Amino acid sequence: MNEALITVTGYQYVNGEEDCIELKTLGKFGVKNDKYYIQYTESTENDETCDTLIKVSKNETIITKKGATDNRMVIEKGKRNTCFYSSCGAVLMLDIYGMNTINNLNSSGGSLCLEYEISINSVPVSQNKIEITVKEV
Repeated sequence: MNEALITVTGYQYVNGEEDCIELKTLGKFGVKNDKYYIQYTESTENDETCDTLIKVSKNETIITKKGATDNRMVIEKGKRNTCFYSSCGAVLMLDIYGMNTINNLNSSGGSLCLEYEISINSVPVSQNKIEITVKEV
């Protein structure tokens, strides 16, 4: 995997309100067996760290976080997947419904956009969008 500048912009829509978070960091990017891998470490408000690995294949994107929060989220357009989200000792079971995926990654970087809905106990709680850009350095 090669070093890359990774920009992650996350949008969350709840009850008509929008929240946006942006992260720019150095990380790693690579391609293996027709899958793209994006890896980086982010810090939380409490100065804890979380290692993130994003694996992008033709039909699904898997986001795995370990550290301050632990989860494995599978996003597939038109499908619902269950994930467990663990933070500060609490564990939530979330349903993730993939609404749209736009993959413009290539061997030297590019962009990825994921749109999905999160539900708890079959009740939608938020719509989300993640835009990721990767530039090798």
